[in-house]
Amino acid sequence: MDWLRRNERLVTIDAVILGEIRYGILLLAEGRRRTRLEGWFGRVVQRVECLPWDSATGLRWAELLARVRGLGRAMTVKDSFIAATAVRHGLTLATRNERDFAPSGVDTVNPFP
Repeated sequence: MDWLRRNERLVTIDAVILGEIRYGILLLAEGRRRTRLEGWFGRVVQRVECLPWDSATGLRWAELLARVRGLGRAMTVKDSFIAATAVRHGLTLATRNERDFAPSGVDTVNPFP
């Protein structure tokens, strides 16, 4: 949370990640935790820049996936979409899961020490 507070103005989000967060909230049982997270999510959606998936990102995704396959590696579809968006826009990807993004060549930072 400290990293997020320090970098909040620089944060942009891929539409896939936005969907993953919303999906996780919707899976929670009705109650205080879900209500609190729904409120937080509603505020975040209003403030954060969400990067669209466009033709340039789709073409970058194809190149990225072909390169990863050429290395004999694989990536999940969601991770490859997220990586392609970051590469397309020249962004660093904040993730706890740096290992799964390594074959994509995207720059990563782990804000979760």
